Amino acid sequence: MSSFEITPTGEITPTGTVRNDRTDVQHTDHWGAVRSTITVDERFGEACLQGRTGSAA
Repeated sequence: MSSFEITPTGEITPTGTVRNDRTDVQHTDHWGAVRSTITVDERFGEACLQGRTGSAA
């Protein structure tokens, strides 16, 4: 009798993109002063951001 393992597969699709001017990606600390722009994928429409303005505290 042979033994085998079934591994589930899945697909991950990004919901958007985060962009900023930070270039030192190897250092993951000190992000407090970094301003980023989040662009949500167009398939979600503008309604997905309804009520969100400004910056997070």
